[in-house]
Amino acid sequence: MRHFILFAQRALLAAVCLVVAPAVAEDQPADKTQVVQVAPSDQQLTDWVHDLDARKFAIREQATDSLVTAGAPAVPYLAKALHGPSLEASHRAVWVLQQLAETGEQPVQLAALELLVTSKRFPAVVRTAELELAELYEEICRTSFEKLGGEFTVSSEARTPYDIGAQVELNTNCESWTGTRQDVLQLCKLRHVAVLRIASRLVDDEIAKCLAKIDGLEVLELIETKATLQVVAQLKEQHPELRVRLKSRAALGIVLLDGGAPTVSSVQRDTPAEKAGFKADDVILSLGGHKVATFDELTTRIAQYDPGDTVTIRVLREEEELDLTATLVEANWLNEKPLGDR
Repeated sequence: MRHFILFAQRALLAAVCLVVAPAVAEDQPADKTQVVQVAPSDQQLTDWVHDLDARKFAIREQATDSLVTAGAPAVPYLAKALHGPSLEASHRAVWVLQQLAETGEQPVQLAALELLVTSKRFPAVVRTAELELAELYEEICRTSFEKLGGEFTVSSEARTPYDIGAQVELNTNCESWTGTRQDVLQLCKLRHVAVLRIASRLVDDEIAKCLAKIDGLEVLELIETKATLQVVAQLKEQHPELRVRLKSRAALGIVLLDGGAPTVSSVQRDTPAEKAGFKADDVILSLGGHKVATFDELTTRIAQYDPGDTVTIRVLREEEELDLTATLVEANWLNEKPLGDR
């Protein structure tokens, strides 16, 4: 109730100000005096945060407004009020941070949202802040990668505060790319990405490990990268629920059932798989002499080959094991769906 009264009083004061504000004559010359805003001192910021729980409403209001005006320097000090025992101070800290998150200045927005998502008291506020923070990081990446000549896309049409995972794709294996390995590392700041597909020869094992830590990541596809089979094995051990796949430019031309043993769902026309004699319901047992027990293991093994390479694949068909030979062709994985086609 106190929180409701707080916002009602602020709205009433704003309305009164609009009513009593003196009109400015149109022909009145503009005041060209430049006002230089002095940064608040540490003591001032500390006092304002303390006054968020002052006994007098006017003092609480003045402190709240002063913290909004202070901007980014106020954010670290607001943590004490946000996480403190006073509900009044916490509510006001949330309100200040929400105002700062709408400033349009990215550094201020980031600082405010990153603090808001740490709140333990207001889960609805946290969900909204998580969504806004995820979208802000995506926009930062988009702006940066496009300036560097990369191809960056985000699919998040169905995103809500309760389901905020997105599909993100980045391609730096293009002639227009002018960035560096350090630029690619910006991806590690992304939040709540369900599927990440990255085609980049700059991605090595270290970057792959960093990407695997993205909050909410379910599928990581590394296309034409320098990541190794060893790091794939490590990531699957460290993140059991994460699906990690390596892909090269080589393709076989089959569609697999998702999950379980690598089982052929369908065979694409005019592909190496069709020419080799693959059929629906074939279960792939090994590729190039290496056993494959899962969808992801098969994908990772194919990634070790280049277009034009010939490989032997052992399949189980109606209780009979057969060896099929196929010559792999080139594929553009960024034009394919993230699951199924191999």
